[in-house]
Amino acid sequence: MIGNIVPVGCFPTKTPTKPQTNGMVERVNGTIKNATIKVETYKNIKELKEDLQKFLIYYNINRRDGSLRRELKVRTPYEAVQSWFKTEPKIFKISPDDFYATSLNGMV
Repeated sequence: MIGNIVPVGCFPTKTPTKPQTNGMVERVNGTIKNATIKVETYKNIKELKEDLQKFLIYYNINRRDGSLRRELKVRTPYEAVQSWFKTEPKIFKISPDDFYATSLNGMV
């Protein structure tokens, strides 16, 4: 929320009283910032968005996650979604492979 304005598609939730209240989100925010704005200087918002998009593709498709390996027996978030797609394909609008191809459009 920005002042009294709620951005379209966002719904107000309980506001955390401190960052630890929402630790998982804060950790991801820190991971994103440490890989983008804290190490790069951007000339404009377009460069920032392009770099952020590249990082998010890397994070979701290539980055290994230890907790996923322990809990789901997969290495990356993308592999977790592929596994889920195999068991519950009807809940997906498109296949993970189609999403992967679309998200990489012009990025590699």
